[in-house]
Amino acid sequence: MKISKIEVIFLPVKSQNGAKAFYEDKLGFSTIVDMPMGPGKRWLQMALPGDGVTISLEENTEKLRRNHIQNLVLSVLDIEPLRADLIKRGVNVSALEVQPFGKFANFSDPDGNEWTMREDVKR
Repeated sequence: MKISKIEVIFLPVKSQNGAKAFYEDKLGFSTIVDMPMGPGKRWLQMALPGDGVTISLEENTEKLRRNHIQNLVLSVLDIEPLRADLIKRGVNVSALEVQPFGKFANFSDPDGNEWTMREDVKR
């Protein structure tokens, strides 16, 4: 038996429409699937261009009350202009942190799911 990849990460959100707008407009995600999934439910799956891992925005206020997702890491090529662009788009991004192993900045989506952007060390 071999696990081949991570396919979907579920993110609890208050509103699928609101979260979809954030991920599309602010972060550049594309919608992969948006369709009904049983009575009163909706499957909303999104991805970054060229990435095999997707997110599913799950309207689930009960899970949101208990906890949110923490420390999802996005690999970025040039963090400083990306950070500036996200701030311009209204995303509350932390100060840039420079470590020997990379540059980092953090932000949360409107539902409190936490993301870290990481630029690898140039070797």
